[in-house]
Amino acid sequence: MQGSDIKEYLDKNGIKQSFLSKETGIPTNSLNQMLNNGRKIEVDEYMKICYVLNLPLDYFKPKEI
Repeated sequence: MQGSDIKEYLDKNGIKQSFLSKETGIPTNSLNQMLNNGRKIEVDEYMKICYVLNLPLDYFKPKEI
């Protein structure tokens, strides 16, 4: 899972990063870094993101070839 996968999901579904930041409590600058693959996403952050987006934890797992 990469932050860019989450960013693509947000874009496709019209969800703003500012909304996700507010709802998860993750600072906007940190969230932006994660979504642009500038830093790794911690487990607790990932769980908050999936919870807010109402997605299962395995939603962003790597696709099998």
